[in-house]
Amino acid sequence: MWKPLPTVAAYLVANILFVPSLIRLGIDPLPANMFVFYFGIVAQITPPVCLASYTAAGIAGAESMKTGITGFLYATVAFTVPFIFIYQPGILLIGSIQEIIIGTIILFIGVFFLASAIGGFLVIELKPIPRVLLFGAALLIIIPEIITDIIGFGLGFLMLIYNLVISRRAKNKEVV
Repeated sequence: MWKPLPTVAAYLVANILFVPSLIRLGIDPLPANMFVFYFGIVAQITPPVCLASYTAAGIAGAESMKTGITGFLYATVAFTVPFIFIYQPGILLIGSIQEIIIGTIILFIGVFFLASAIGGFLVIELKPIPRVLLFGAALLIIIPEIITDIIGFGLGFLMLIYNLVISRRAKNKEVV
């Protein structure tokens, strides 16, 4: 029977097994190590390991599997960040000032839209179609291409403006 590893042990095992392969693929050592480390941390809240989720479920008196799955859904945002370490190393302060600033802004906006889509709330509660569109916009922003960034920003900000307009209309109807 296997036993889940704590974060540090999971990182050390993954470091020994996977980081050399990532470096041989042409990835710099810092992004490669952060990629592996980040997944070691996220494993604590997502199934099948999810020690932190099971512990939280025990403290709260909730169902452990439901808590683990909910943790997985919310951690979906966290699963994208390690890939951004690889494709946008500027967020790890690697590169010029311009690359660092642009990479950080792109990551912030993409993760904001992704978290809003997964959480189902952007100014107001999201209906299914705007939620899917926002999720698509977030993925387009996170993909490291200029054209997908432009399309994703346009779609994401269109959804933001759409939700602001609907929110204002609802407030105006309440006042009248």
